[in-house]
Amino acid sequence: MPVSTVASELLDVKGLKVHFPVASGILRRTTGHVRAVDGVSFSIGRGETLGLVGESGSGKTTTGRALLRLVDITSGTVTMEGVDVTAARSRELRQIRPRMQMIFQDPNSCLNPRLCVADIIAEPLDENGQLTRHERTRAVGQLMDAVGLLRGWADRFPHEFSGGQCQRIGIARALALKPRLIVCDEPIASLDFSVQAQIVNLLKDLQEEHSLAYLFISHDLGMIRHMADDVAVMYLGRIVEHAPVDTLFDAPMHPYTQALMSAAPSMPGTPRRRRVVLKGESPSASESLAGCVFRSRCPMATALCGHTAPSLETVATDHRVACHLHPPAREPHAS
Repeated sequence: MPVSTVASELLDVKGLKVHFPVASGILRRTTGHVRAVDGVSFSIGRGETLGLVGESGSGKTTTGRALLRLVDITSGTVTMEGVDVTAARSRELRQIRPRMQMIFQDPNSCLNPRLCVADIIAEPLDENGQLTRHERTRAVGQLMDAVGLLRGWADRFPHEFSGGQCQRIGIARALALKPRLIVCDEPIASLDFSVQAQIVNLLKDLQEEHSLAYLFISHDLGMIRHMADDVAVMYLGRIVEHAPVDTLFDAPMHPYTQALMSAAPSMPGTPRRRRVVLKGESPSASESLAGCVFRSRCPMATALCGHTAPSLETVATDHRVACHLHPPAREPHAS
């Protein structure tokens, strides 16, 4: 549903494609394309979290970067609060970007080692605002308070902090311009297990306090279940299943989702899932594939899967699946 017509929708993505050219030969001519994201559609409401899962190379990070125009978009639309981000020119994009921020996977690589904490956090403020020195210092102090950093650390440099503390610095910087949406790209993957819980709880608290919306990208299904309201499962650049978090975890329908769920550790006191082992390797994203992209690894593939690509269809209430095994639900006839 378009954002412009539904007040609760913050972000609306339609048919998003990101294809990277492949060059070869002495003249470096384009001979093909890597279809990193190949027709993705979803929406995120205000204050909601969409979890994005899938194995490495499925297109999760590229999708997140495309929303912020950090990579070139091949086709499709990204609409943020009624504004088409994909069509925005430089001046318009400069006005939109403060509403959309990103927390990166590696907290150390995204912080400038030559800047102190105060200057790192204040970078967005310096770029987008006209603050006096006193206002800048006060704003940085408030952001440090919000993420649990001591104000006395403002003059220290990134190498003096642990991974979890560096991630808090990155979160403070992302919050500086009071965004509506934050793309969290594996924000806890490089952290110790004990620190992961602290960062996740911090993100939950900040979401509740500021009505933030998250696109939460992760391979940790347990963390996705804790964080997300809805979950989208990606495979080879496409969403193959999309449902509310409890629905997806309790009754996954797509064979790929079932395999992911079966590989996840079981919680104490819950029945173990039957392990689904996928055979073969994932096809290359540069190949032009007919039919279902998952068919070469699917234990239930049929002849239909070889020549007809399934579309993402609603098969139950709020549950969409791209699989020929699950036909679309019939709409009730008007009485």
